[in-house]
Amino acid sequence: MSYGAGIWGMVEHKKLNSVQNRACKLFLGLKRNSPNLAARGDMGWTSCLTKQRVEVLRLFCRLKCLSNDRLPVMISNWSSRRSKSWEKSVEAMIRNLNVSHICNVDNISKSHMNPLKRHLFQIDESKWFQDLWNDDKNPNGNKLRTYRLFKKDLKPEPYALSHFLPRHLRKATALLRSGSSDLIMIEKLRYSHPPTPLNCRTCPFCLEIETETHFLVECDMYSDIHFELFQEMHKTDNNFYNLSPKEKIIMILSSDLVNPKTISSYIYEMFSRRNYYMSYNYRT
Repeated sequence: MSYGAGIWGMVEHKKLNSVQNRACKLFLGLKRNSPNLAARGDMGWTSCLTKQRVEVLRLFCRLKCLSNDRLPVMISNWSSRRSKSWEKSVEAMIRNLNVSHICNVDNISKSHMNPLKRHLFQIDESKWFQDLWNDDKNPNGNKLRTYRLFKKDLKPEPYALSHFLPRHLRKATALLRSGSSDLIMIEKLRYSHPPTPLNCRTCPFCLEIETETHFLVECDMYSDIHFELFQEMHKTDNNFYNLSPKEKIIMILSSDLVNPKTISSYIYEMFSRRNYYMSYNYRT
């Protein structure tokens, strides 16, 4: 998608963002209305705009390092006479990025590319975090209220890329982490008409508010699965049973000491049981 981005990549293109978000969700097994921030966060992908800007800077550095008798430099010098040339746009972009501590427009070179890339990635990650904690656009409550408790950096998650999980396991984990599973009442009743109040989105088995935390560590319907999962977590932390429910779910969904396939298998088993009993109730 970024072919030739050194020329056209100074501005954001929403269609490219849509393609990238769709690719993330397709691989993770998420739905179209799943949060883009969670999908991109678990894949650990930088934004398209950041990748485009890296290509722009790389081309600009390359031109600066060529001798004046080279054809690309001659063309660049000729085009820079225009008031809205590519060179002037790049120079304005560099000034707006606040990279004076790394280099300036006049002395930029290939040796500055790695520091510039790190700076751009840091800006991208900071923007991602700001959006993650922004509740202004979510009148019914942020879907990512649980996700942002355990997701601390914009890096690939082991269950998504490092371990080759079967698609059904990867999907179950991604849906739970992103807060977009329709099986959990706090998400399912979000879109009811009129919207169901938060305190009425209760678990069909124990009448407590059904959140991701309740589903994963509290509900008695899955007590036997919880027991096996907690045993696995106890092997890595002897204090696991003394943790609060919130601390438990954070540890379960962020631990890198337990095989992601093991955790994903328990999550999938819980979803399968819930789906079976809910379907049985509807049939009867």
